[in-house]
Amino acid sequence: LRVARVRAFLPELGVGAAAARRDGGDWEAGPALRIGLPIFDQQQGPRARAHAEVSRAHHLADAFAAELGAEARSVRERAEATYKTAVHLRDVVLPLRQQVLDETLKQYNAMNASTFELLSAKRDLVAAGARYVDALRDYWLAAADAKALARGGLPGDTTLEDSP
Repeated sequence: LRVARVRAFLPELGVGAAAARRDGGDWEAGPALRIGLPIFDQQQGPRARAHAEVSRAHHLADAFAAELGAEARSVRERAEATYKTAVHLRDVVLPLRQQVLDETLKQYNAMNASTFELLSAKRDLVAAGARYVDALRDYWLAAADAKALARGGLPGDTTLEDSP
């Protein structure tokens, strides 16, 4: 941008040597200086191009910063949500399912519940455990994305389907 400004005021600037023959046949040599004055051509085009390039670079940097901020918020919210889900499953759902299974087993031993009811309670406990494991996986994937973002990279698509 500075170069474009200088060239707008002094588009041609040259230094060199000049030699000329005088009327008497002798040669005369000396320094030469050439300066072009921008009367009609003030280099508006190159100046405008330089301004546009600088403006474009600023806009790209602003867009990248906004995208990075949005990605950081998204990763943080995903990590928090998956953590809360895993904690809820661990602290609330799994103990309740275990309690239901224990009570169903007591009823089965007293011959008040059928084998199918006992198996259903056990199946529900196993399904809740599987949901808990999935929630833990989702949390750790989100935590890995957050760590990658904190290290300066963009988080990738870290799904288990992509791994060997």
